[in-house]
Amino acid sequence: MQQAPAVLFAQNWHVYQKIIAQNYMLHNEFSEHTKLLLNAFGGQELKLLDLGCGDAQLIAGELAERDVQLYKGYDLSEAALQQAESFTRSIKGAVQLLHGRMEVLLKHDTDSYDFVYSSFAVHHLQDEEKQQLIGDLFLRLKSKGVFILIDIVRQGLQTREAYMQHYISGINENWDALLPAEILLIEEHIQQYDFPASMQDLIKWGEGFGFEVTIAPVEDDRHQMLLFRKP
Repeated sequence: MQQAPAVLFAQNWHVYQKIIAQNYMLHNEFSEHTKLLLNAFGGQELKLLDLGCGDAQLIAGELAERDVQLYKGYDLSEAALQQAESFTRSIKGAVQLLHGRMEVLLKHDTDSYDFVYSSFAVHHLQDEEKQQLIGDLFLRLKSKGVFILIDIVRQGLQTREAYMQHYISGINENWDALLPAEILLIEEHIQQYDFPASMQDLIKWGEGFGFEVTIAPVEDDRHQMLLFRKP
C-alpha cells in the first residue's frame, strides 16, 4: 500500500463525512453490532486495538462511556490521526495513536488485546498481507478476544474487475448526495487502491489460524462484518 490512501483522507475528509452521514456503507448497522459485541464484555476493562483507525470518530463514540484500559489506533495518515486526537479525548483510559502501516506496526506490538477493530481499511492490503495480518492478530488477542473486521468483500468467484464494476455502478446509481467530482474521486481511488478479499478466503484464513468466524446479520453484497473469536 502506498501513501495515496492517506493523501485521499487528508484532502477529502468532507467526502468521508458525507458517506457516513448518508449511511452509504452501512456504518449505522455496523456500529449497532459493534455496540452489542462491546456490551458482551460487561464491565470488563478493555484493551482495544483499532487497525486503520482514521479519525476514530465512530468507535470513540462507542467507547466514551466504557471502562477502557487502553485504546491504540494505527493509521497511515497523519491528518487522520490529528482528527483522531480530538475524537478520542472522550475515552477515559489511555490513548495511543501510532503513525504507520498497520501490518508493520502490528508485528512490533507486544500488547495483548481483548478487542481488535478494523473498519474499511484491510482491503488496501494484498491478500498475502491480509492473511498474515489475521495470523498476527491471533497472537495478539487474549483468549476469548474478538476481532471485528468491517470491510468491502468479493463474493464467491467474483474477480476484482467484476467487483469494481459492480461497486462503481452502485455508487453512480445510489450515492446521489455526492457531487460528480466527488464520485469521480472515489472511483479513481477504488480502481487504484481497493483489493477486497473474497468472503470465503477471509473465513478460511481465520479458521486456519484457529479463529471461530461468523458473519454479522447485515444484508449487503459488498459491505460485510466478520467476527473472528479466539477460543
